[in-house]
Amino acid sequence: MIPIFLYSDVYDNESVTICNILLPQNDYIDAHQAFTLYSFTLGFCAPILLIVFYNIRIIIQLISKRPTNFSNNKKNNSKKVTYLLIVLIFVYILCWSLHWFRQILLITLQPNEVSNGLKYFIIITGCMAYANSGHYPLLIFFFNNK
Repeated sequence: MIPIFLYSDVYDNESVTICNILLPQNDYIDAHQAFTLYSFTLGFCAPILLIVFYNIRIIIQLISKRPTNFSNNKKNNSKKVTYLLIVLIFVYILCWSLHWFRQILLITLQPNEVSNGLKYFIIITGCMAYANSGHYPLLIFFFNNK
């Protein structure tokens, strides 16, 4: 799929000027479903694979290269870094996977199938996804104080 800015434009509708995105339609898949799946693949799956891959490599290096002549304090610091990386990855996956689960769920449902419980789920998962950025400094702060 081509970048989204190619389909954005400003339209005049009676007395109102509207900035909107008009995606092209085809017979195989709805454009909004295609865009959601495209965003899911490039905006979540690819980054999550890279994050997990490189952080697992870092954790393996931390565990395998741990010298035996270090004091207990330095060993504990190495363990703290390992646990911090695991927690940060887990929080990222938790927050954003719920967001993308919601997005995929929404493209499969009809507008009249959205219940009140699902509306609360939509609000909570949206807040979790955007609050993910604020979680990192707090997690680092709490791990450094232990």
